[in-house]
Amino acid sequence: MTRRFDGWLTMILLAITSSALAQRPGQKSVSSAIWVLSQDKDSLTVCVAYSIPFRNLIFVRDTTKGFAATLSLSVDAVDSVTGENFHQFRINRVLVDSYGKSRSAKLVAEDCVTLQIPRSTFTFNIEIRDDQQMITYLNTVLKKHFHKHQSFKSLQPIFLASETDSTLNPIVEESAAEFPYTVKALFITSTQNHREPAAIFKDNQKVSPIKKIKQISLSIKPKTRDSLIEFSFNHQPGNALLLEFPTDTLNEGHYEIHIRYPDREEIYPFSYVWMEKPNTLLDFHFALQLLKYIADDSTYKWITSGTDQRVKEKFEEFWKERDPTPKTAYNEAEAEFYRRADYAVNAFRTATALNGAATDRGKVYILYGKPEKVERDLRNDGTYEIWSYPLLRRKIIFKEVRPGEFKLYQTEKL
Repeated sequence: MTRRFDGWLTMILLAITSSALAQRPGQKSVSSAIWVLSQDKDSLTVCVAYSIPFRNLIFVRDTTKGFAATLSLSVDAVDSVTGENFHQFRINRVLVDSYGKSRSAKLVAEDCVTLQIPRSTFTFNIEIRDDQQMITYLNTVLKKHFHKHQSFKSLQPIFLASETDSTLNPIVEESAAEFPYTVKALFITSTQNHREPAAIFKDNQKVSPIKKIKQISLSIKPKTRDSLIEFSFNHQPGNALLLEFPTDTLNEGHYEIHIRYPDREEIYPFSYVWMEKPNTLLDFHFALQLLKYIADDSTYKWITSGTDQRVKEKFEEFWKERDPTPKTAYNEAEAEFYRRADYAVNAFRTATALNGAATDRGKVYILYGKPEKVERDLRNDGTYEIWSYPLLRRKIIFKEVRPGEFKLYQTEKL
């Protein structure tokens, strides 16, 4: 029997992140947004849109297409001044060819309706239903102000996320709404022809440019002026476009989208934000200390030496080497490691160890994730807790040394 960590325990098994990735936090069950598409002195055209992950829908077997779900979007916009009601209704039939796709958190059902309304204050009643299954996914009331002299930007970009837990904040009227799609796209409306080429910029670095699309011109920048991503296009006034937008290549940060007209340039700031970033990763010094669990002494000493900026760079290099998807900005291994640390900090906290991640159980959880089975064994010499990991063919045994405090006792083969 031993109370030390065996050699096999000192290496992180992020190779098993295939199961860990399935535990990634999903997006909300339904997201909705309202934005202005076009405007004139007395009226506007507004769009009401929604997004729902397939896993939140009820699919039924379809004889020809596999599985189907039917959604209805009903929107009533009531003028608070005149009482006039503007109504739109739309049915969206969603088809998938496999049961697995119907349970996907990444695939989404999305649709929208447009309404032409006068400038006024409106109460929007938005309902999304599956009438066949008698299920209501969203029933909400929103109040929006479209004042006579209020100016809305004629080009309204809506950014859509490529990861459920990495979300681009949309640029929408009153700009606080969250609209996290899981597709790589950029929605804009066009009020006149675009002729000049444009681009995306961040820190004088270029992300791989996407394929140019006929008839469009657009640019995205951070606070510097080097292009990251470029589009070129011409488009008829008043129409809307849905463009492929490689958000998975962008790191967190502040950007600007630049849209060039023949006579001017309009700028829209936006941020790329990891909405559900682990708390332990938000505290850089704490995140750095946790590397002791997976880095050898010489590597850890190398990472933590130098200026603050250099330490952060080496921290990022360390994780980049372990990124299972190096062509994207999102690092699944890093995210899973710190999600486990978040859980350990609170779940294994005791009266004498306020940081649960520093306890023996916390360390094992961070390294190997959630055990398949946890058992308590009351023996004559004390209480034992047994964690089973069938994939590793190991079980890890902890012994209670004080009420609620467990120490690593031994490891055994399954």
